[in-house]
Amino acid sequence: MEELRLTLVVGSQFGSGCTFSPPDLSFPSKTGSSVSTSTDALFDSLSEPEFFLPSSFCLQRGVFGGIVIAAAVAQVEKRARFPIRTLHLNFAALAMPSVTTRASVEVLREGSKTQSLSFSLLQGDTCVAHGTAFAGEPRANTKDEVFAKRPEVPAPTEVPRLPEGLPMPPYAQHLWFQPGWGGAPLSGTAPRSGGYLSFRDEPQAYDRRALGLLIDSWWPSFLTHETQLRPMGTTSIQVTFMVPEAVTGPFLLQVQGQVLGDGFGVEDNHLWDGEGRLVAIAQQTIAMIR
Repeated sequence: MEELRLTLVVGSQFGSGCTFSPPDLSFPSKTGSSVSTSTDALFDSLSEPEFFLPSSFCLQRGVFGGIVIAAAVAQVEKRARFPIRTLHLNFAALAMPSVTTRASVEVLREGSKTQSLSFSLLQGDTCVAHGTAFAGEPRANTKDEVFAKRPEVPAPTEVPRLPEGLPMPPYAQHLWFQPGWGGAPLSGTAPRSGGYLSFRDEPQAYDRRALGLLIDSWWPSFLTHETQLRPMGTTSIQVTFMVPEAVTGPFLLQVQGQVLGDGFGVEDNHLWDGEGRLVAIAQQTIAMIR
């Protein structure tokens, strides 16, 4: 019953107009024609001075937050001398698909081993996202340790994927979802949700662009706490990257709500790689729209 409930509720939450299908990575070229590319080429295109966010990455009318995070990472990395450690992003307006998008990145302060940067993503005169980033040189003065506990979830081979044909938002066509942690949506339980995630078209390497996209890919944990459908959406997110040299999938995403107040909620996201390493942490502020 829980699996059936999850199937029906997830489909209802995202609407009935979108279904799983083979990944469509088509997006407009600079000449206006449509080109098809791989996940790697798509990520690379986000580093261009002007780029497009593909319609296949929509949530509803606008694109979903994960691809916006990936674009911000790609643009900041062009100016950063060191690896990005933390990126804070505010969603200022709906980022629309197939619209020329450009970025403004400024180095606010630069030291011998660190940088502070600000950025904004613009579509026409509209700022669709803005924020700050901190980049820092690796430091070998501290032993690597993880104090957070990875959730106890069966192996990926034992957790079924969401079935084909389930109504889902367009961006879901790029990912495999395997719910396996927390409660079912609309179950009225604690706000905990998560499971395994992987790209259908695997990138050659999982860098910060890919991890930034993945960590914002799950439905809100507060959906499990509700008993009736209601719209909700992320207003801001801070992502901290703890990326070892080689990151492998599939990934386990753990999403846990922490507090609700004044119509806003805060949830924490932990992203674990296929080797059981904690590779990214995020905190999101979510508006309970009505």
